[in-house]
Amino acid sequence: MFLRLLLFFFAAFACCAEELTVAFDGRFCSAGNTHSAGQIKYYQRDELLLVSKVRDLYLFPVKKPSDCIFKRKNLSNLSVESKVKFKSGGKNLTGRIIGIDEFYYQIDIPVTHGDSGKTVFDMSGNPVGMVSHYVIKNGRKLNCIVRMDNLKKSEFEIIKADDLLRDWRIFNEFKEYEYGIIQGLKECSSYDATRKFLLSQMVLRKEYIGWKSTYLKNETKKSRKTISDIFERFLK
Repeated sequence: MFLRLLLFFFAAFACCAEELTVAFDGRFCSAGNTHSAGQIKYYQRDELLLVSKVRDLYLFPVKKPSDCIFKRKNLSNLSVESKVKFKSGGKNLTGRIIGIDEFYYQIDIPVTHGDSGKTVFDMSGNPVGMVSHYVIKNGRKLNCIVRMDNLKKSEFEIIKADDLLRDWRIFNEFKEYEYGIIQGLKECSSYDATRKFLLSQMVLRKEYIGWKSTYLKNETKKSRKTISDIFERFLK
């Protein structure tokens, strides 16, 4: 009974602190964004992290594989039009879920770079997800948060923090390269200028390392394909 009360108060404190927690094998693990792992300072470099293969999420601390038996918390099951909220820039922002897939909720609250990792709540104050990223698709900004209601043990892999940091650095280099290409194209005033710019940028880096994070490996492949598609379109 005492242990249950202790876990209850720990969870309540974590929610008040706006830090998303998930129970694994009776313990509460903190959650973070895989894509910004290099900014996290709460773990040791040789510590083990539980990293999702399919969504922008890792959990810590993990001491050994037997710790990774997932026990679901009472997280809300949301649907399109459900209202959610989170804090950004000291302000309480409220919006709606406008799209759902297996791993993410799409919301109509604008997401900025500084929002990554923030806990998203339903209107009753229950944590339902974590701010992940936004993408521009057909001129429209899509704001995404990681779903936390359908996590499965099978989607996670145990990775040493130092290995995740290395993968993150490589992923970040590709994303910066992709961003530079896209921004550079916006500044080109003619087709000829576009061709000259792209010809000067034709260095698609290839990494022959043993990737540890499946998620970051796949995201890097997407980034490389985006750049390749741009080159193919303009440099036929």
